Amino acid sequence: MNCCQFHVFLCHNSEDKLQVRSIAKFLKKKEIRPWFDEWELRPGGCWQQELQKQISQIDVAAVFVGSNGLGP
Repeated sequence: MNCCQFHVFLCHNSEDKLQVRSIAKFLKKKEIRPWFDEWELRPGGCWQQELQKQISQIDVAAVFVGSNGLGP
């Protein structure tokens, strides 16, 4: 998937993944294409570089701050 195919980057603490996954599924149903790490990062890949690449190419970010705080 290239950069133009994502509408929003979902930024979250991994402790809040369950809730953010639910929101990502909701967005997809509304035809809003989220970049959600669990769906887009490949095991064994260089995730730091992939995050940097996506953050620089997607115009909108949704930052989730749940009960577990910001994360590392």
